[in-house]
Amino acid sequence: MEFIQEENFEPITLAPNTKLPQLDYVPDGDIVLVRFIRSDRKLDIFGEKFEVSKDLVYSYVKAVIVTNIQALQIYLNDELAETFEYHLTAPNDDEYHLGLTMS
Repeated sequence: MEFIQEENFEPITLAPNTKLPQLDYVPDGDIVLVRFIRSDRKLDIFGEKFEVSKDLVYSYVKAVIVTNIQALQIYLNDELAETFEYHLTAPNDDEYHLGLTMS
């Protein structure tokens, strides 16, 4: 929390159904989202759906896209609950895609 305060960090609030823009460059780092899991068990990340564990139903989760390892990590409180492969690459890469697979 001290780092955020020292750097004058301002979080960005995204509207529902926000799509990820086409990126020219994807730096290493984390993209952190907070989502509510409903009874259908679907986690929506920029319009892409992931089916999560029944244990996460009716909970807020932290979804972290870790760009350097191409993973989507789902946390309940501070505990890692699930991990999915999540490929986020720039358009000048040979295989440009915003994609995912379940692991």
